[in-house]
Amino acid sequence: MRTWTPVYRTGRQSWNILSIRNRTATKRYAGTVQEIERKFIVTPAVYDTCRAMATSDRELFMVDTYYDSPTTYRLTKQDMWLRERNQSWELKVPSQTLTAAGDAALQVDQYDEITNEQEIANVVCTTTTQKIEVDSTVEGGHLLAAITNEGIVPFARLTTKRHRFRVHLPNIDSRRVEVNVDIDTVTCDSTLIDHPHQAQEASRWKYEVGEVELVTVNGATSIVDASTVMQDVMRALGINPVSVNGKVLQYLQQFRVRHYTALDEAGLLKAKGLKR
Repeated sequence: MRTWTPVYRTGRQSWNILSIRNRTATKRYAGTVQEIERKFIVTPAVYDTCRAMATSDRELFMVDTYYDSPTTYRLTKQDMWLRERNQSWELKVPSQTLTAAGDAALQVDQYDEITNEQEIANVVCTTTTQKIEVDSTVEGGHLLAAITNEGIVPFARLTTKRHRFRVHLPNIDSRRVEVNVDIDTVTCDSTLIDHPHQAQEASRWKYEVGEVELVTVNGATSIVDASTVMQDVMRALGINPVSVNGKVLQYLQQFRVRHYTALDEAGLLKAKGLKR
């Protein structure tokens, strides 16, 4: 058994996510955070439960600009999400979508989140076969100029107001579990949508979605085990374990239908347990 302890970004303590077995096939990247998460539909009851159970809560504000190659969608068709968040670059790369015994109710997503600009460029290069060169001698790396030169352009700019609850669950199948529960309210930049006639609708668009992220699980021995733990966590919080679009997929479904259809045809929606 091999244990990997990720180091989270600014201001976050290092948390041991899981003891992971048989992970030799998964590449590790420089400047990487690992996430194990599940989206959910927000209800007033869930919100009240999280507020009552939280050991701490805070509000965050994020502006995310997402990038891909237009028409080919080479990154997002592989469930890879390149974004600039509050002027810092991130690339979410799927480690695997985890389902226990084929049960969609147990499905969780696992991503490596890469924050090192050179490593992001290397992964994008490998994925798209495009030549992405970042000037490592210049502070900031100029990743934006490098990807723009290769035709990788913005397809969404989403503003998120996030209410984050830290919740300790002391008795999930005899384990102590700690999670972040995020309640997001999302708006979009109407200048990046496909059809100008939807601009007024896009300017009024708001989407609310929740996400549970496993922070620490004492006693979990495998990634598949995390699926079962996630189900128990959602039950304890009163969350209905149905598949739901994250904020980017919901935006694409409503305002960039060609892109959303391409992801469906690539099998991404089915892999996430989502319906067209």
